[in-house]
Amino acid sequence: MEMIRSDFCCCGITGLFLLLTVASPVDAQNAWVNPGSGLWRDGSNWSAGAPPGSTTTLTLLTNANTKTVTIDASTPSANRSVRKLTVSAPPGSTNTLALVNLGAANPFQLLNTFTIDNGGGLYLTNSALVVNGTSGGSFNILGGTAILDSGMLDVSTVTARVGRVTSGILQIKTGTVQAGEIIVGEFTGSHGTLSLEGGKVVLSSLLSLGDGASCTGIVSVTGGDLSVTNDITKIGNLGTGRMVVSNASVALGSVSVARHDGASGTIELQTNGAISLSDDLSIGRFSGSTGQVLVAGGQLSIPTNTIWVGREGGGQLTVSSGTVQALALLVAGNATNTDSGTASMTGGMVTVSSNLTLGNASFLAGQMSISGGHVSVTNDSNTGLLGIPHGTLSLSGGTITADSLALTNSSGALVFRAGTLETKRSAVANGAPFVVGDGTSAATLHLLGGTHSFADGLVISKNATLSGCGTIVGNVINNGTIATNCGAAPVAPSITTQPLGQTVTNGATVVFSVAATGTPPLRYEWFFNGTNTVGAASATLGMTNVQPADAGSYTVKVSNDAGNVTSVPAVLRVLFAPLIGNVGIAGTDLSFTFLTGNGFTYTVEYKNTLTDPAWFTLQDWTSTGGALTASDTTTSAPTRFYRVRVE
Repeated sequence: MEMIRSDFCCCGITGLFLLLTVASPVDAQNAWVNPGSGLWRDGSNWSAGAPPGSTTTLTLLTNANTKTVTIDASTPSANRSVRKLTVSAPPGSTNTLALVNLGAANPFQLLNTFTIDNGGGLYLTNSALVVNGTSGGSFNILGGTAILDSGMLDVSTVTARVGRVTSGILQIKTGTVQAGEIIVGEFTGSHGTLSLEGGKVVLSSLLSLGDGASCTGIVSVTGGDLSVTNDITKIGNLGTGRMVVSNASVALGSVSVARHDGASGTIELQTNGAISLSDDLSIGRFSGSTGQVLVAGGQLSIPTNTIWVGREGGGQLTVSSGTVQALALLVAGNATNTDSGTASMTGGMVTVSSNLTLGNASFLAGQMSISGGHVSVTNDSNTGLLGIPHGTLSLSGGTITADSLALTNSSGALVFRAGTLETKRSAVANGAPFVVGDGTSAATLHLLGGTHSFADGLVISKNATLSGCGTIVGNVINNGTIATNCGAAPVAPSITTQPLGQTVTNGATVVFSVAATGTPPLRYEWFFNGTNTVGAASATLGMTNVQPADAGSYTVKVSNDAGNVTSVPAVLRVLFAPLIGNVGIAGTDLSFTFLTGNGFTYTVEYKNTLTDPAWFTLQDWTSTGGALTASDTTTSAPTRFYRVRVE
């Protein structure tokens, strides 16, 4: 406080004025000056002689030497929030800010911006970090590494940038990240990596990988769950983007794999990975972009929307194992002269419920090759359409099943070298005979009833077979085998032994089986939770190394030329050992969390000593999945032991 005295004389009156001013509550910057490791709360480590607090404009952990600055549960609440914080280090040094055992109820808070630059690191274990964007700010990993070992990172009100300038990494081992918008790789020459090994990452806004030109953004999901369902995911926006998923679940909305001119993007789906979309998948979204999706296992599910392989740019879809499910699959099927699309399949299963279309009759051609696996273009209304208006489908192995086949443009062709083509209706009028087989390999055209029109004739090559039953319109030249059977009316399938539900531990092997009667051949399609095809095409469904994400309802549809029947659901329950984390202690109150599976009963029990004869129940739940929090407000004993039972 400052007092200024002013005396003056006017008309014989002397006056006294007081001017009061109060010092600003905002402190200047505060820098860590200790060359070694230490505690955040120790004022002797700081240039201001006191630890930073909410009034500190800028906090710096940037000096030389490798060290760790620890914020623990003993840090006063007044020193658990700052305005802006920068963690970096000169070349040859590393500075790490470690948040240790703060618990979820006592987070460390940034009121504006948290910046991690080259040589900087952030490590959270059993702690929560909140970057509050109410007054602006962001969470920037310009360079360096941030690791969430356990606990929570809340950046839901700011933009989080990983690898904005040089090379930055955000690694999640367990715990939860709540985010608004995440950008991985932003400025020219930068490289960002988001690695999810367990836990959960939930975004309320967009995810952009390789956001700027000439930069790279990578998301690796090898465990846990990633959710970006409210906005677009851009895998290669202007630069290069890549998403790899295995042994984990990813839920997305609209996805562009390579979005703008000059961008490149890749999705790799591997063993036990699951990617589901609630909107379209565009591989090569706009002109000049190049995208690819590689399915080598797992499940890609887009049951109500379209896969565009080359929407306005260049796209490639490769399936070697696993399953792909979509409403429609369009390979260079847009009305534009800038797209190009190629699809190839060597194994696995692709299920399309509406239409699979190659090319556009008035624009460019689409290409698809099938040498293994099964492509199904069918639905319960028998309206699934395999159409080739412009381009070539090459079948050299595997099986195609379609409600309808349409080849009615001279620019469209189906080159049938080997494998099996099953169709309920066919319309071929592209100016050339329809040839089954290359004369050497085994090839089968199997008619599933209906009418099959071949305006320029049907040729059955040597070593090829025409089977099934249907009405053929057009000339038939047979150099192979005709084994059609239109005798007695076929008998629709009937299930005699239903698949049975099972309860197993994670990592186990599971086999579901069904027995059915009816006129052969019987065809089998297995479904997960009613919509997601899981890829098996036989009377048994085998799964190895099952995980909680595999838990749910499994059904099988058995069909033949006369009809189909669906089994009753077989419920798979997957038990896994609860992992206790986020332990918080306040006085005599204790709380902790653990992840659960859907439909199991969880019981938390305690003993005051391990030699006590019995465990006592603290709480129990029937879980619907997700994390549960147990609270004990009666911990007056000097020690207490807890366990979680699941059944």
